Amino acid sequence: MSKIITSGDVCIMVHPLLDNVAVAKRAIMSGTRIAFPSSCLYVRHKIDKGQRFAVRSIAKGCPVVQYGSSFGISRGISAGT
Repeated sequence: MSKIITSGDVCIMVHPLLDNVAVAKRAIMSGTRIAFPSSCLYVRHKIDKGQRFAVRSIAKGCPVVQYGSSFGISRGISAGT
């Protein structure tokens, strides 16, 4: 069974209701479960410190949102990658 950690301990996500990506504050190992206020995320691959990762799946053509602002269009991103 994987360890569950609180999102604030491992990532930065300024607008949880708007943002669909977060930034890792430290390396997060594959298999880790991250508890967000309204969901739990399973990390599929190692995420390095400073790397963005999807906190929920982002369909192809949908905006990628960080800090409450869109900065790109998704090519299709699975949660936890």
